[in-house]
Amino acid sequence: ASVVDNICSDSNCGFSFVGNLGSATGYGADFSARFKITSGLTAGISVSYTDITYDQTVLEGEGAIVSRKGETIGGPPFNLAAFAKYKFDVLGQHAFYRMDYTYHNRTPGNDPATVGYDPTLTEPGESRYLSMRAGVNVNDWELSI
Repeated sequence: ASVVDNICSDSNCGFSFVGNLGSATGYGADFSARFKITSGLTAGISVSYTDITYDQTVLEGEGAIVSRKGETIGGPPFNLAAFAKYKFDVLGQHAFYRMDYTYHNRTPGNDPATVGYDPTLTEPGESRYLSMRAGVNVNDWELSI
């Protein structure tokens, strides 16, 4: 399997490569749904889980470990996104209010024994984002803040 991997971080050499790093096994699932709650209110949710790991340890040169068996590939394994949108009329124009929430759990860090490890980089933690937007549709234009 060809897998993109960082041999060294952006802080010490600034490039990635695509190479045959052996095989990997992955499992995952995702679910997405959208609901019309009332004529003006819609909501939705999307949830996913992915677990991909290397099946074997891959060495480069004199025993330098490029990837270790069981090391995780990719970003955060669990992701969630949800939204709610309410449509209504204001002064004869179609208006809306929308809220979005996104969550990603902690991204697994690099293995300190591999050549791509950089101790100066912090491991990404959980992230949560909430955004809100209100707007109005005027003819073919949408104005929102």
